[in-house]
Amino acid sequence: MDEQPVVEEVRDLGEHVALLAALDECRKNITFWKDRESKVKDQITAIMGEATVGRVDGKDVLTYRWENRFRTSDFRTAYPDTYRTFVHEVTTKEFDVEWLKQLRPDLYDEYRVRSLRSSWEG
Repeated sequence: MDEQPVVEEVRDLGEHVALLAALDECRKNITFWKDRESKVKDQITAIMGEATVGRVDGKDVLTYRWENRFRTSDFRTAYPDTYRTFVHEVTTKEFDVEWLKQLRPDLYDEYRVRSLRSSWEG
C-alpha cells in the first residue's frame, strides 16, 4: 500500500503575533517556575531530613514519604555492573498503531493527536 504524500495546510498568523508572544511568555514562565519549584522542594526536603510529616501550628501541611518508584537511570550510572546483574528480558503486549494506520486509516485519523509546538520568539 503506497502512502500518499502529506499535503500541509498553511495559515498565516501575522495578525495573531500577540498570541504567539503570549505562548512564548507562558513557556518562559513555566520554565522559570518549574526551576523555582525544584529549588524550593530541595530546600524543604533538606529541612525535613528523615521526617515524614511537616506541620505548621500543629496542622499537617505536607508529607514526605517513600514511594514505590526507583531512580533506575541514576542507579545504572552509579552501579553499572550491579545494574546489569538485575536486568532481564520482559515480554509485553503493546498496541500496534502502525498496523491500525495501515488497515484502518479512518480510525487512526479519528484518534490521532495533534500537538501545538511553536518556534516563534517575539
